[in-house]
Parts: sequence; structure tokens; C-alpha cells
Amino acid sequence: MIEILLSLLLAATGIGRTVDPGLVSVAEQRVVEIQTNFSHEGMQTPEILAWNAYADPEGSVNRVVDQWMESPDHYAILMDPSLTRIGCAMSVKDGIYWYACAFGTSTVAQPTVNSAPSGEGTPETVTDRVPLLPDTAMGE
Repeated sequence: MIEILLSLLLAATGIGRTVDPGLVSVAEQRVVEIQTNFSHEGMQTPEILAWNAYADPEGSVNRVVDQWMESPDHYAILMDPSLTRIGCAMSVKDGIYWYACAFGTSTVAQPTVNSAPSGEGTPETVTDRVPLLPDTAMGE
């Protein structure tokens, strides 16, 4: 289900993000914490949280993305192009789906590019954000 969530977020925002294992760990911890304390207290990174009760897991994921896109505060985080790293988690407890996504920034340095013919001129260093597709190897 996380793959579906990441795919929907990518499609809805058009912003390529890299799945960050550290942010996945944060999201996994948060998805448990919010089941007893639904709050953003103490967070050091932008996050979006949600819960809903649907019989169909895919319907739950679709609905949560719709809710986030319709909420001005969540939309602002989702559409921030500087947030290029993401970690998401979900949990199901007693028929309720819990979601947490944590975001971070990063600038990826590109290799040195030599714009002059081989052996002539000065190489140019290019630094830019690189949009990457979510890691589809993540499990449910």
C-alpha cells in the first residue's frame, strides 16, 4: 500500500521525491504514536498525518491523498519543491488506517562536467535538485 500512496502523491504533486530510509523510520514511529496522540507536537521535520476507516485499503489510500490535497496546510507541504525527500508509513488497527509522511530537503551534487573538449578549459560543477521517482522496492 505504501507504493500506491507514494505513486499517488507523485502523480498529484508532480514533484519527484526520493524515499529516504531515515524519514521512513520517522514515519513508522509517527504512525504508531498518532494512534494515541494525534498531534504534530515536537516534530523537527515537515509531516502530514491522517486516519480514516474504509473497508477497501486502496480506497483508503485514495481518500487520504484527496484529503491532503484539499487541505491548505497539507497542500502547502506537498507542493513545496524544496522537500525532495520523503518517508511514508501506514498502519491498520481495529479497521482504522493511519498514515504518516515525513519530508526533508536535500541538494544533490552532480558530477563535474567538462564543457570544453578533452584536456582544454576548466570543468564546470553543476549542483541542482534531481527529481527521482519513489523507491518502488518498499513493501506494504
